[in-house]
Order: sequence, then C-alpha cells, then structure tokens
Amino acid sequence: MIKKIIEDQGLRANSVHKGGDLEIWPVAQDGWDGGQIEINPYLLEVKFTSGNRIYLSKTQSDVARIWRENYIILVVENVSNLRDRLKEIDEEISEEIIQLVVENSYIIEQVHTKFVRIPNPDEVEPDVQGYWIKRRLWSGGNNILRWLKETFD
Repeated sequence: MIKKIIEDQGLRANSVHKGGDLEIWPVAQDGWDGGQIEINPYLLEVKFTSGNRIYLSKTQSDVARIWRENYIILVVENVSNLRDRLKEIDEEISEEIIQLVVENSYIIEQVHTKFVRIPNPDEVEPDVQGYWIKRRLWSGGNNILRWLKETFD
C-alpha cells in the first residue's frame, strides 16, 4: 500500500530488510548525466498504531543514527479499523482506502536527534532494546503525500 502511494508519485520504492521497510529513490530524469549529482535515498520505516506511541528497535534506532536526516518514520494511525481492512485487501486497493491511509499518516523526520543521553520524556522513552517514540513527535506532521511532494518536487 505505502509502496504504491510512493510509486504513484513517480518515485521508486525498494523493499529493504534491516532497519527500515522501504528505500525511496527519485526516478532518473532526462538530462541527468550519471555521476555528476549524488542522490541519497531515504529510508522509510512504517509503523501502525492504535495508541500514543510506537516502538523503534535497537537496530532501527542504530540505522536512524547512520542515515540521519534521510531516515524517515511514517506513522499510520489505525482509525476506522484500517489495519484489519488493509489485511483483507487481495489485489485492488480502493481510492477510499488509499485516502484513509494518507489522511491518517504522519512523517517523523530527524528522529536520530532525539536519541540523546537524557531524552525529552514527552517525546522519547528509552527501552532496553530500543526506544518508544511518543505521539508528540508525529502529531501535526506532514502526511506521506505532502512529504513526498515537498521532498522530491
């Protein structure tokens, strides 16, 4: 679903298996002459939540520190039983479901800056195996479409 939203914006989304879910790349444009411009992909971690926090594992937080500003978390809030509805989708994804995902999605940027010795307890709570990221960090953030347009246009 998220991959489709990204690709519908003319971008490339590749699945990854450690520290994130998707690598987002712009599609090469006419006039790019290979090697003159260095383009760094973004690594997107997708989290669904019905609560006020999400969990980032130690591996995910380590990868966030490495990728820095290019590590993005997409939080999708589970409204209208969205997660179960997505599990039931076989092939065709309706525009209604896509719109529901977009409207309830929030981007967290620069999360690596929150992993400090004494983090703000309203934003991040360290755990033995990672971090709890609290709603304050995604509340009011850009949705996935707005972020894609602002970042890649």
